[in-house]
Amino acid sequence: MEELFLKILNMSITASWITFVILIFRPFFQKVSKRLFCFLWIIVALRLVFPFSFESPFSLIPSAETVSPEIMLSPSPEINSGFDFINSSLNPIISESFSPDPFSSANPLQILTFVFSFVWLSGVAVMILYFSLSYFFLSKKVKESIRLKENIFLCDRISSPFICGVFKPKIFLPSSMNEKDYLSVIAHEKAHIERKDNLWKPLGFFILAVHWFNPVMWLAYHVFCKDVELACDERVIRKMSSSERKEYSLSLLSLSVSSKRISPFSSAFGEIGVKGRIKSVLKYKKPVIWALVFVLVISIISAFCFLTNPAKEAEIISERQESPIEDVSIKIKSIDENSIRIIWENNSNKELGFGNPFQLFRKEEEELYDCCMIEEMVHTLPLYLLRSGEKIEKDYSLKFFDLSSAGEYRFLTDVVDLENNNSIHDIFIDFEIDEPIATTDYEEFIVTDWIYSNGIFSFIPSFNGDCYRVLDEKILQKYSKSEEKWKDIALGAEVELNEETFDSRFSPQLWQDGYSLKKLRSGNRKLLQFKTEENKLCLIMLQKNGDIYFSEGYCEMEGMKNPQNNDRSMIRFVYQTFIEKEPELF
Repeated sequence: MEELFLKILNMSITASWITFVILIFRPFFQKVSKRLFCFLWIIVALRLVFPFSFESPFSLIPSAETVSPEIMLSPSPEINSGFDFINSSLNPIISESFSPDPFSSANPLQILTFVFSFVWLSGVAVMILYFSLSYFFLSKKVKESIRLKENIFLCDRISSPFICGVFKPKIFLPSSMNEKDYLSVIAHEKAHIERKDNLWKPLGFFILAVHWFNPVMWLAYHVFCKDVELACDERVIRKMSSSERKEYSLSLLSLSVSSKRISPFSSAFGEIGVKGRIKSVLKYKKPVIWALVFVLVISIISAFCFLTNPAKEAEIISERQESPIEDVSIKIKSIDENSIRIIWENNSNKELGFGNPFQLFRKEEEELYDCCMIEEMVHTLPLYLLRSGEKIEKDYSLKFFDLSSAGEYRFLTDVVDLENNNSIHDIFIDFEIDEPIATTDYEEFIVTDWIYSNGIFSFIPSFNGDCYRVLDEKILQKYSKSEEKWKDIALGAEVELNEETFDSRFSPQLWQDGYSLKKLRSGNRKLLQFKTEENKLCLIMLQKNGDIYFSEGYCEMEGMKNPQNNDRSMIRFVYQTFIEKEPELF
């Protein structure tokens, strides 16, 4: 029962995010067809009903499982709201308050979850009982009714018209109702039946009964009932003249009733949102087709974004560690595309140091393969002190590591024995992940040919196979042949391709045969700009056909008089480049 309750709780939380979005944007769509409002509530209902969903990188749901079932047995219970600031605020409190006592047989979260599950189930039973009793008393009230015609009945014991029945709906009118209101009321109630509202509203109530503990769902149900009435009014009045709409509004006003209870059946004609409905009727204008199409497209996109779950983070299936010092251990707490979180625990009587260079390996048939995508990259933390009896969590960056396949890996680092001549010992943990982890990629390209040179210089440009690479689209590195290592030469950003950032930096007549500024510009897909500390300007031109051009020049050249070039920069050379590895970053 506890796991079922936690599943319902997570479904309710995900549906709450969609409800917030609908309530925020609903006022902006008042002039489009009210039928679309009901479509949006279907998205909420689907998330409340179906316990599963597909994963999508376009999902806007922050977290598909805010409260994991494992929280009941976790030694350090946490939630995952999808927002770091919420997690960082609540998790320390949850962990401190509900971490199980190893000397106690009772787990506080297990007990609390059992109590909540019992309360939830009791609430569901109360809601279903309320539905059953409401239907019983309503049926009893209209039992002595007189058939007016077809499925329309007159009743002395009701004060406002409504529909009763799911599969064979009947329209009940109060005997005291003015006959001039018959036409409007019957048209409205028939519209409800045509739209199957007598089925959708009880269904919505049963969904609410399951999620009764969530106040957002009560608000959603209330607004849903209002939207059902608005959509029904719209269906009735769309072919009415202005005078007929006024008569319809007067009927709404004369039959309005005050009701503070929530009805699981079709609402009375004048029971819900009468003031707003009258305004909507009197101001009704036929929806513009383009606006209708626009909102429909937005609704479909919203359905795709909110009916899918965010991609799962990799789960750690198994762990096996080897420690050089007895009673010193490491565990993997979490892992994602940004970092791997390691828990260090020192139950020995020594003071230790940790945080030195670490490596990640992929294990295949007992062989270890380095996962680092960049040679000679040093991955370190400062040296931290791990005192006797202490437990510490640290994040190790996964930037430029390749964990793009599910399977076995090894995290290897070292621990320093500070009481034994600072001796260094390897410590590692083998783990298996069930999902690939997105990793940072990079591009390397080698200069192969120049296609442009600026004539203001007296010598002819040359190239010698210089190798460059772009990390994260922000860092430009160059391979130093003298030192045989990669060095950062610039930080960059994507810039808009226009005259100021592109055209004015070139002299069009200086292109080699077959190349031109126009050709380069028209074929460009993205332009990355880097400025080095030496006042050097570099552009990476990424073409639609996959070609990449690399350019070098200078920033803020004194003497440049081109009025279009506000920063007075210029391009000196443009090179055709050869890509060493298949582009993925761009």
